[in-house]
Amino acid sequence: MKLYRPCGPDELRLVFESGMRAWPPRLAEQPIFYPVLNRAYATQIARDWNANSTAQAGYVTLFEITDKFASAFPRQVVGGREHEELWVPAERLDELNANLCGRIALIGAVFGPRFTGINGTSALDRLKGFAAALGSGQAILDAAVAADAATLYLEFPFLAANSPVASLLKAIEQAWHRVHPEIPLHR
Repeated sequence: MKLYRPCGPDELRLVFESGMRAWPPRLAEQPIFYPVLNRAYATQIARDWNANSTAQAGYVTLFEITDKFASAFPRQVVGGREHEELWVPAERLDELNANLCGRIALIGAVFGPRFTGINGTSALDRLKGFAAALGSGQAILDAAVAADAATLYLEFPFLAANSPVASLLKAIEQAWHRVHPEIPLHR
């Protein structure tokens, strides 16, 4: 079963750190992990909830779990008929992760009007740093991309939408592919 999960940058960073292979444990106040059954609903949550939070960033992910595991959880409709979720108790999240088919994929990103970067740092200043690194050579750019890969992963959709320098974005993508060939950047 294909599922979608809207999330904020903190959760996506943890997913990235797992190699895009696992959802992180739920917090004590989060007894349910609830992926949704359609992209439009996931995008709505990312836009209306995550991108309006203090982080000003929402992401839409896509993943697949085995049909057998999915069948253990009834679909929950939490609004209109398009608002379908699968409610997985937090104590079964490790089991869900064991039933993932492949990697979790980032398929969308939405940024609020006050987004400037992850954790209050400037994404555009970071982009200037990548430009300077590229000016020093490809190996230096590769090292810069590897140095804080998680932040770049979270910010790249914003950079792609806001950078006028297509050749720099392409160079960053090429460096990324050398450093993390198994995880594509999302534009």
